[in-house]
Amino acid sequence: MLFYLEALVSAFDVNLEHGNPIIVFTRELDSVGYDSGLLNLSLNYLGEYLGGLVKAIKRLVGAGIEEVHIVSDHGFIIIEDVIDADKMPLDKIASMPYGQTALLYAGHRCLVGKNIPKNLGKLFDLPASDGLKFCVPKGSSIFKKRGRNEFLHGGISLQEILVPHIMVIIRKVQPKYDAKLKAPNAVHNLIFDVEILRAIPGEGLLIGSPRYLEVRGFLGTDEIIRQTEPDYFINEENENLKIRIRIKPGTKFKYGDILRLELRDTDTGELLDSANILVEVESNV
Repeated sequence: MLFYLEALVSAFDVNLEHGNPIIVFTRELDSVGYDSGLLNLSLNYLGEYLGGLVKAIKRLVGAGIEEVHIVSDHGFIIIEDVIDADKMPLDKIASMPYGQTALLYAGHRCLVGKNIPKNLGKLFDLPASDGLKFCVPKGSSIFKKRGRNEFLHGGISLQEILVPHIMVIIRKVQPKYDAKLKAPNAVHNLIFDVEILRAIPGEGLLIGSPRYLEVRGFLGTDEIIRQTEPDYFINEENENLKIRIRIKPGTKFKYGDILRLELRDTDTGELLDSANILVEVESNV
C-alpha cells in the first residue's frame, strides 16, 4: 500500500487494514529546492518537513503499525556555494561531433554519452547501451552549466552516498518514559524548585507510555518530603515538569546538612533518579 506523506498527514482517517508493507513516499524537500533553485529555502523548510515526518509516524503508530523504517534515496551536500575550481566546463566537449565525445545528456550532477574524458569524473559503463558511459563528478564538484546551482546534490562524496536508516519499533506493551531529576546544588529556604526531564523509555525506543511521579526527600534516614499530585506525570506531550518543593515546617536541620532528593514512580515506587543538595540555611526549631 502506497501513501504520499502529505496525504497521510492531512487525511482525516487512514485505513491501513490491508497494507503490508505500507510505503510512505515524499520528495517535498527536493521539490522546494529544485523549484526555487535556492539552498536556503529548502533548509528553512526542513523543520516543517521533519514535523510532518513525526506526525506521519504517530499516525502509523496510532493505526497499529509496530515497526517503521525511515530511509532516504541519497545523502545531501550542504554548501553555501560551489567554487569556480569545482565547476567542470562542458562547452568544448559538448560541441564535439559524435564519435569523438558525444553527450546525450548533461546536467549538474551527471553526464551520459560516449568517449567522455576520464578527467571529468568517475565513469561507469551503461549495460546494453552500445558503449554509453555514465559520468558523475568527484567530491562536491559539479558540471558547469547555465542557471542557478545553489541547490544541488550529487557526485560520489560521502555526504551523498551515505544513506541514513532510522528504525522505530513500537511495542504492543509500551514501557514507561524514563525521567531525570534536575535539582539545585544548594537551597537557601524551605521552598525551592526542581525540574523533571522526560527521557527515552529504553535503548532503541522513542515513544513510551505515561509515568506518574513523586518526589521524596531525606535528611539522613528521616523522610522530610513526600510530594505527589495528579499532574506530576510525563508523557508524549509533557517533556518536562517543574515542581515546587516545600520542606515541612518544624523540620530540624542545620547549615551544611545534605538533603537527598529521590524521584520515584508513584505506582511502583521504582527509584528513577536522585540528587544531593547542600542545605545553606538554619531551621528555626
